[in-house]
Amino acid sequence: MKIGIDIDDVIADFIPTLALYYNRIYDAELTKEDFTSYDFWNVWGGDIHRAVEIVDAMFADPTFCEAIPPISDSFDSLDSLKESGAELFAITGRRDNAIRPTELWIEDHFPNVFTSLHFTNSYCQKGKSVNKSVICSKLGVEIIVEDNLKHALDCAGNGVDVLLYDTPWNRSYTHTDNTVQRVHSWNEVMQHLG
Repeated sequence: MKIGIDIDDVIADFIPTLALYYNRIYDAELTKEDFTSYDFWNVWGGDIHRAVEIVDAMFADPTFCEAIPPISDSFDSLDSLKESGAELFAITGRRDNAIRPTELWIEDHFPNVFTSLHFTNSYCQKGKSVNKSVICSKLGVEIIVEDNLKHALDCAGNGVDVLLYDTPWNRSYTHTDNTVQRVHSWNEVMQHLG
């Protein structure tokens, strides 16, 4: 089985780290629960350009970028899936300027787990972005573990089953079919995939 795995907030606890970064720079008190949208400008104000600048600055700061912890049980679950014969592809919405920090983070926390790593360049202001469903189609991915509702619905609408990893920014979605199934932990992911 070919499985797509999103990075941020599926295997990397990104939003709490971003909130810490934002709080330090802007003297704020954001928590993960404040992120009811993955369009960050809806959380802290401003526009897409400001949101991109803040995220880019965080990725340029190794203190924060390298400190993003893995999600609990994600490594053991993925390692088990790989051992059972699954082919795993990391498919992230991160932008092209985060390629090297992402590669280093994956090498550090998920060594030899993924067949390959793919970037969609979401929210890009330069260059071209690509939908995750297109990457899944090219790779032959049958199912993806994803937290971003936009990416999840794109994949589901293009024949890729989705395990929607529960987060504050996707809780407004109530699904009515089996193409998108909500999961709350890696234990639940494994119940579906293992």
